Amino acid sequence: LNGFGMIKKKLAYMAADVYAAEALAFRTVGLVEDARLAAGEDRMAQLAAIEEYAIECSIAKVYCSEVLGRNVDEGVQVFGGYGFMDEYPISHAWRDARINRIFEGTNEVNRLVTSGTLFRRAMENKIDLFSVFPEIQEQVASGVAPDFAGTETPAELRESVNLVERTKRAAIYCVMNGAMKYMSTMQEEQEFLEYAANAMITTFAADSAVARALDAARSGAANAHTHALMAQVATLRLFDEARLAMEGALAMTYDGQERRDELAKVRRYLGDPEAVIVPLQRELAGIVAERNGYPL
Repeated sequence: LNGFGMIKKKLAYMAADVYAAEALAFRTVGLVEDARLAAGEDRMAQLAAIEEYAIECSIAKVYCSEVLGRNVDEGVQVFGGYGFMDEYPISHAWRDARINRIFEGTNEVNRLVTSGTLFRRAMENKIDLFSVFPEIQEQVASGVAPDFAGTETPAELRESVNLVERTKRAAIYCVMNGAMKYMSTMQEEQEFLEYAANAMITTFAADSAVARALDAARSGAANAHTHALMAQVATLRLFDEARLAMEGALAMTYDGQERRDELAKVRRYLGDPEAVIVPLQRELAGIVAERNGYPL
């Protein structure tokens, strides 16, 4: 089956999804554990320290459960009719995965926690968004994004680094403009909160995937190229999802010509990736097939 182009695409996307989910989960667990240890032996101090990462935990729950759901669904598709039969393990994985988007707080609730907590902490000056906003506003208005990749960044990850950094700044620009409009009615604007959360979730996932691939490259890992491939594929897909979320937020924030102008401004700043995803996904699928599964 792995000789077919559309199956190769599924295998590559599944591997890249898992890579980003692992990176995001490892990163969140590390942050929580570091905070717990830094709080000492006092139980209440530990809980207070861990609570500071409520946003990251909600993001991890949403992203990882949706990656699981998407991947087992694609697994059934690859198996065809056999995938729906109890004799094949993928059918059990598909049925079992559905609950993960419901329990431990539905993904809808966790999206509200993600963006709602961000805005609340920004208003309490616990997260500093207001001081960086003017610089981001000027940069987005210019339509020119600087090269964020340093000289030490591996060539195959330079564009991924730049896509992630542009996405971060554009996301702050879009959600902060909407937040200023909906300040007094924020809790009632769940659609806007969802767009904001989706921008945060996709950006954090892409940032985590790229950070993991950079660590592999810096450590001289033998499989650094595989890390880079999965990060590239994940970033290209997540970039499109983040852009869609930002455009949704802008569409709710502005009307008429102002809306068209803002959408054009953000699209111009974000730009379009230079990399073409098909050659990357073909190479990654080949590695998945060679390893007979997830390649790490």
